[in-house]
Amino acid sequence: MVFIQTSITESIPMTAWEQVVVVCLFAVVFISLIVYLLGWFSKQQDNWQGFIQKRDVFWQDWLEKSNDNTTDAMKSVTSALQNVNEGLHSLALQQHALSEQLTKHDDKVDDKFTDAVKEVQKVSNGHGNTIIDRRKQQK
Repeated sequence: MVFIQTSITESIPMTAWEQVVVVCLFAVVFISLIVYLLGWFSKQQDNWQGFIQKRDVFWQDWLEKSNDNTTDAMKSVTSALQNVNEGLHSLALQQHALSEQLTKHDDKVDDKFTDAVKEVQKVSNGHGNTIIDRRKQQK
């Protein structure tokens, strides 16, 4: 019977206080693991955010410099276009002045040509033909 009593006492579960101790130990280990993991994830996230922030600052600086360079280049282009516009305006004014001079010259030439034709008609031979008319007949 002793044998039966020993096996019976071994098969009896732990007492309540022993169960509480095991559950508390499990809870402490589990909570410690969770706290450690949360701390580790927080550290990794801080490292990642620091890396991303450095990268963002680098690109922001690059974009700012690029925008400044583009703005300066556009100012140069604007200045060059204004110079071209002024040059074209000046050329247009000169062309207009030359056109007026050419028109005046053409008018003078027409007047002189008309006067020359009248003189030729006065000097025509007795048949009423001018020198120009005779040349036309010869061709």
